[in-house]
Amino acid sequence: MKKKLIKLSHDTKATFWTKAGHYLKHVSEHPKILGKILIQENSLTNYTNEFEKSYYGYCDPFDFLHPETQIHALKDVRMAGYEGHIFFDHDHLF
Repeated sequence: MKKKLIKLSHDTKATFWTKAGHYLKHVSEHPKILGKILIQENSLTNYTNEFEKSYYGYCDPFDFLHPETQIHALKDVRMAGYEGHIFFDHDHLF
């Protein structure tokens, strides 16, 4: 019962503040981000389906875009929701 009341109060407060024009702030820089490491830069890879090429005798190559990927070290953050949203403060979303 206590969990349901907490969820209800949280949802009510969030709805009120959103309708009042106070939206979540999406930030990429914050003091709670201790560091970040680049894992992969933006890149483009060209693929050919060899099975299709051997069966049909040809294959149109296709490109796959790899977006920039980073890993972050975070301190004292909150995670919520089934999608794992990360919050730094009450209204700061990572």
